[in-house]
Amino acid sequence: MVGVSWLDRRNDPANISYRAFAALSLTGGATFTRSHLLSTAQSNPANDGFGGTFMGDYTGNVWANNTLLVSWIDSRSGANMQDEVGGFVQ
Repeated sequence: MVGVSWLDRRNDPANISYRAFAALSLTGGATFTRSHLLSTAQSNPANDGFGGTFMGDYTGNVWANNTLLVSWIDSRSGANMQDEVGGFVQ
């Protein structure tokens, strides 16, 4: 099983703020499930705490049994980035 995650701007008409999504492949990456929305709020990359020049590099995935856990950078506070963690069960 393969799990992937990404930061996606599809839900922002201005194409600036993003939300975290993930998908699974049961075919070794040949096909993927529908995308799953993970974040509960949009994040604006300009609210990074560094004047919009650094979003950080703290994203990643890990499997815990049949649960894909995802960590991503999030600026819902409006002041700076923090790590958020979410996931879903296959």
